[in-house]
Amino acid sequence: MLDAFAYPVSGIMKLWHLLLHNALGLEEQTAWFFAIIGLVITVRGLLLPFFWFQYKSGRSLALMLPIKHHLDEQLKENTTPEVAAAHAQATKKLNEEFNYRPAAGCVPPLIQIPAFMGLYRVIVNMARPREGLTGEHQPIGFLSKEDVASFLNTTVNGVPLPAYRTLDPKLLSMLGTTSQEVASFVGPILVLAVTFTTLNMSLSIYRNFQQLNYDSKSTINTNKMLIVMLVLMPIFLLNLGWNGPLPVAIVIYWFANNLWTLSQQAILHTLLSLKYPLTQAFHEFKAERKALYKTRQKARRRRVWRRRRLRAQGIVTPWRIPQIRSELRAMKQAKKKEKAEAKAQKKAISAAKAQAQRKGRARKAAANPEASAQDGSPQDDPLQEETRQDRSSPDNLPPHQPQQDQTQSDQQPPDKPQPAEPRRDDDRGE
Repeated sequence: MLDAFAYPVSGIMKLWHLLLHNALGLEEQTAWFFAIIGLVITVRGLLLPFFWFQYKSGRSLALMLPIKHHLDEQLKENTTPEVAAAHAQATKKLNEEFNYRPAAGCVPPLIQIPAFMGLYRVIVNMARPREGLTGEHQPIGFLSKEDVASFLNTTVNGVPLPAYRTLDPKLLSMLGTTSQEVASFVGPILVLAVTFTTLNMSLSIYRNFQQLNYDSKSTINTNKMLIVMLVLMPIFLLNLGWNGPLPVAIVIYWFANNLWTLSQQAILHTLLSLKYPLTQAFHEFKAERKALYKTRQKARRRRVWRRRRLRAQGIVTPWRIPQIRSELRAMKQAKKKEKAEAKAQKKAISAAKAQAQRKGRARKAAANPEASAQDGSPQDDPLQEETRQDRSSPDNLPPHQPQQDQTQSDQQPPDKPQPAEPRRDDDRGE
C-alpha cells in the first residue's frame, strides 16, 4: 500500500525538479530544495477536499445531535418493532436532510494516512539511502540513481540535506560540514516546525470542544488524549529532531508540512464556522448534556471515595470489617444491576430493530415478488412469516393465556376437535 503511494509521490517530486531546473533554470541543488516544498504543496493540495469533507461531516453530526438524541430517547421508551421502524426511517431522513453519510466519514483517513506515509517514505529514502551515502544508489520510484545522488549532494546554506547533528563526525567531514553548522541551521527550523504542530493540535482541540458530544465516551476520551499529547508531543518532536537520526531534508519537510497543516486548519475552520454555524439548539443541548455529564462524574467520584473510606475504616476499625464488606458488596451489586439494566435495554432495542428489518424485507418481498425470486430469497408469505414470529414470541401472547395453550389451540381447530396429545420438547420451539 505504501509503495503504491510512494511511486506517484516520487513522480511528483521528479516533475517539480524538472520544472524548476530545466524549465525555470534554477541550479540543480536549489531545485531539489524547492522540490521538497512543491511536493508537500501538491500532495496536501490533492488531499484538501478530503479534509474539507471530514470537517463538514463532523459539523453535520454535531448539528444533528439534538434531533438524533430525541429520536433515540423515543426508542428507549418504546422498543416495539413499529417504533424501531419509525426510528430508522426518521434517522434516514435526518441524514439526508443534513447530507450526512456515517460510513463515508471513514474514507478520508484511509486515503490520507497512506499518502502521508508515502510522502514521508520518499523523503527518508532519498536522504538516508539503504546502501549508504557513498557508492551506487538504487532508484526510488520514478527517481533514478542519478537523481538520488544529485539530491544527496544538495546543500542548503552550506548544510547538506542528508546531514544531521548526531551523525558520525567522519561522515560529516566527508559531506563538508560539522555538527555545529548542522545544529545552527536545524535549530530554528525545528523550533518553528514544533510550534506549528502545537498550534495545530490546539486548534483541533478547540474545534472538538466546540462540537463535543458529552454522551459519547469515546469522543471525550479522544479529546483527553489530545490534551495529553499537546504537552508530550512538542517534547518528543524536539528530542527526535535534535538528537535523533533525522536528516536536514526531513526537518525541512516537517516545517513545510506543519505550516501547511496549520494554515489549512485555520482556513477550513473559519469557512466551516461561516457556512455551517452551530445553532442555538445545539448550544442548549450541549449545555444540558454537559451538566448531566458533570453530575454523573461527581456521582462516580463519590462512589470511588466512599469505597476508599470504607476500606480505610476497615484498617482502622477491624471489628467493623463484616459490616464494611456488606456495604461494599451492596454497592457492587447496585452497580452491577445498573449495568445489567442498560445492557438489557440495548439488547431490547437491537431486537426491535432486527424484527423491524425482517418485517420490512417481508413487505418488500410481498410488494415485488419477481425481484425477490431473482435474488434467490425464499418466497414465503409475509403474513405467515409475521404470524409465525408472533406465535413464537411470548411477549405477543395475551397475559391471561400461556404460550403452551396458544400452541394447543393452533393445533386443534374448533371445527375438528382432536384428542390432546402429550407435549414434546421439540414442539416448544415451534
